[in-house]
Amino acid sequence: MKYSVYQISLSDKDINEVNAEQPNAKYKAKMDMQFDFAGRGVAGIASEAINNDLYTKVCIIDADDLDTVFNIGNVGPEHKIERVSKMHSISIGDVIIASDGSRNVVSNFGFQEVA
Repeated sequence: MKYSVYQISLSDKDINEVNAEQPNAKYKAKMDMQFDFAGRGVAGIASEAINNDLYTKVCIIDADDLDTVFNIGNVGPEHKIERVSKMHSISIGDVIIASDGSRNVVSNFGFQEVA
């Protein structure tokens, strides 16, 4: 199955805003997801970030399931990854959309379905 991976990528402008201590929606969404240790709100935060167009599609991965997508996105093999934009390893807050349309976000422990 094909899975599209979406990440919140900070541009130079975003980084300058963060460094100048100016409000930045992308950075706030990333931090909110990183520090939701109970794992209760990551899906809601991701849903809001999707609605606010904060995500960028970074790659398509050919895999059997979400765990395999996570593994390939972190250690390869590279030939299973079709890169469409600059990406980092798959981590908390990244959204994975399967070819059947189901959406999941990487949470602190596993994955959460995104409505």
